[in-house]
Amino acid sequence: MKKTLQIGLGCAAVAAFVCVAPLTASAHHEHLAAAAGAAAPRTYVLTVEGMSCPISCAPKVKEALEKIEGVESVEVDFDKKRAVVHVSQGHSLSSEQCDKAFGNSGYFVDTIEEMGAEEPAA
Repeated sequence: MKKTLQIGLGCAAVAAFVCVAPLTASAHHEHLAAAAGAAAPRTYVLTVEGMSCPISCAPKVKEALEKIEGVESVEVDFDKKRAVVHVSQGHSLSSEQCDKAFGNSGYFVDTIEEMGAEEPAA
């Protein structure tokens, strides 16, 4: 779907016609962060232990992680025992936060890795 956008520049009005494509959520967040000069949202990959069935465990893990402050979205892959968690600007995620969100459900974080984080120099 094409949309038109009129942009005014200084005293002279210039009409510009652009094709506006929908941004992915991560591209949108990166654009906003760059425009504001702030840190971009973070993405974490977790390995989650304790999931025994795809029908009820994966949705329960997703629901628990979504309740953590700053979490924007969660995708759970039962087969890989993995969750990808997108966290908003100014927030971070720890295994302790995740384990607290899981409560006594039997799920726990085995590993957590921030995607795009630079490795410490050796």
